Amino acid sequence: TEKKPVISFLLSLVLPGAGHLYAGRMDVGKFFLVGEAALWLTYGGLSYYGEVLDKDARTYSVIHSGLSKDGKDDDFFVNVSTYNSIYEYNNEKLFRGEYDKLYDVSSHFWQWDDPLNRDNFDEQRKKSERMFNARKIFTTGMIINRIASGISAFIITENPDSKVTFNTEVTSSPDNDLDGFKINFST
Repeated sequence: TEKKPVISFLLSLVLPGAGHLYAGRMDVGKFFLVGEAALWLTYGGLSYYGEVLDKDARTYSVIHSGLSKDGKDDDFFVNVSTYNSIYEYNNEKLFRGEYDKLYDVSSHFWQWDDPLNRDNFDEQRKKSERMFNARKIFTTGMIINRIASGISAFIITENPDSKVTFNTEVTSSPDNDLDGFKINFST
């Protein structure tokens, strides 16, 4: 039966490599499938590590500032990392006329035992945020992988005798910093 390029394209958008399987060319599709698996594993690892860092930072803040972390949102912890006490925070909000942003002392109390501990908590919290933000890179990679897989599967299905090659290259600077990632398709 004749294979339809549009179907192979759509299959690859859902799962990279699936369109190649449909076209009978997993010799090319395996690269997209392995790439997708690697992207998901990295995304999951960053999510897990970010959660661990966030939990550790919040536990650290409980020990050194006396706050109760139950039911508090992320904005609260940003404020805890910025101000030495709830009184310092509330005084600034009163001064600015931001009455709707005041915290109730009985439910949102904190008082850092040392400003250095507050700075340490702030660094831990920011490191956790960086892990969560790094996931965006891998989400973008998943989108690009699907589109590239779809195009490749479309070309292979449309012209089964074509030779499609897929090459990747990681570029780095002389001091081994990652500069970029290059993908080449050729028919």
